[in-house]
Amino acid sequence: MGRLRLASTTIQPGAEEVVIRVDENALLTRLSGLRMRVVDAETGTPLPGAKVQLSSPWTTAGWKGIGDAGGLIGIDRVVPSNLDLSVSCEGYASTYRQVQVNPSETQDLGDVPRGRPGRITARVLRPDGQPAAMLSYQFFATGSSSRPEAPRRIRASTDAEGRLAFSASPERHQVILGGGEYGLQAEEWVRGSAEDGERIIQLHPGAPVKLSFEDPELAERMVWLLDEAGRLLMVRNSTSYGPWTLTLAPG
Repeated sequence: MGRLRLASTTIQPGAEEVVIRVDENALLTRLSGLRMRVVDAETGTPLPGAKVQLSSPWTTAGWKGIGDAGGLIGIDRVVPSNLDLSVSCEGYASTYRQVQVNPSETQDLGDVPRGRPGRITARVLRPDGQPAAMLSYQFFATGSSSRPEAPRRIRASTDAEGRLAFSASPERHQVILGGGEYGLQAEEWVRGSAEDGERIIQLHPGAPVKLSFEDPELAERMVWLLDEAGRLLMVRNSTSYGPWTLTLAPG
């Protein structure tokens, strides 16, 4: 996906210049459109002024739209592809997801609900009950099962008292902790609500897991998640290409 073929030619050996002519009408008939309405997740009230941005992982192309008084947003002349969609509105949590835009059609996403951001807090304790200060962790917002989002990764560390905190949208979130003498473990929040309170996370001793690649630069371009059974999942982001070789070994 990500390629719209409109013309082709053969390049002969020794050619210094190649001219490819594209029929403008053929191009326009292949472009697509996207429609949606951004609403408050709790009340269903339209959110005027909401901003939408479409971007392609394959090119530098991008499209933007702003909601009208009824929260309606329309974007035209979109190159069909698997696109990254971001929706933001002042006072509401932003969302990121992927949409498949097909050639020569206008796709209606319907209502796109946005919730008020909450705050997720937790206190991380070592196996002996003492605060796990300055422990690195990675936070992921992965959306819900009905509205999956492109995983977003934030790296941070617990404070001197072992606390971690971050603003969160009312979606599915995951925090992966590990390092030092601790193994890889995950905590999951289904919603980022202000009413969640502070969670206590007890670390368990164990050999840490070491991740290595044949291409060392690839690790910085990957998103990591753990499933419900604690198995490590590797999620490719928009700048990474396979195939890959991943090695798991005791640290």
